[in-house]
Amino acid sequence: MTFTLYASEGTGSAVCEAILALSGLPHRRIDVTIQAPTGPDPELIQVNPLGQVPVLRLPNGEIMTESAAIVLYLSDLVPEKGLAPRPDDPLRARYLRWMAFLACAIYPSSLRKFYPDRYTADPQGGEAVKDAAIARLTREFAVLAAGLGTGPFLLGEAMSAVDIYAAMLIGWEENQEGMNDVFPGLIQLGQRVAANPVIRPIWERNLLPL
Repeated sequence: MTFTLYASEGTGSAVCEAILALSGLPHRRIDVTIQAPTGPDPELIQVNPLGQVPVLRLPNGEIMTESAAIVLYLSDLVPEKGLAPRPDDPLRARYLRWMAFLACAIYPSSLRKFYPDRYTADPQGGEAVKDAAIARLTREFAVLAAGLGTGPFLLGEAMSAVDIYAAMLIGWEENQEGMNDVFPGLIQLGQRVAANPVIRPIWERNLLPL
């Protein structure tokens, strides 16, 4: 009974691959192309008509998309791994709050920053979309940094799936030195996650900071 992850380097599939590796669940990765002159790989279109990754095929054949949903689902399958607080754990509410914040605030802001032309029908509007996204990201990272506090992780002393998700998004920022000047705690969080020996090779392959 094997999970199949459709992935592409440098995308949101990195966090799903990390969770699968930490979970110990049997899985395989299929690398697909999402941007090419002819469009996404036909194999990817078959499992996700939007041509986006990550896509997770469950052992029963069901398809899951959306990185946060995949991370939440997989983490709950292996409670003994400590990737997510159990439903009756007092930390569960904080965990869900930050998972949703990352997926619904920082992730889409990052996409608008890197792909502004996708978010406007005005041929001249891309720069304005990008500028607004950068301003919003600054506010959102400030909220995340305040939530982290002195850490070392978002839920306290132990690393969870939400830290791995956050580290990926933090790592997407091109100016890591500038990020460290403003949000040193977030850079340190990313470094703690990247230091995990299971995560490190995945981060390296996805060109995330180590």
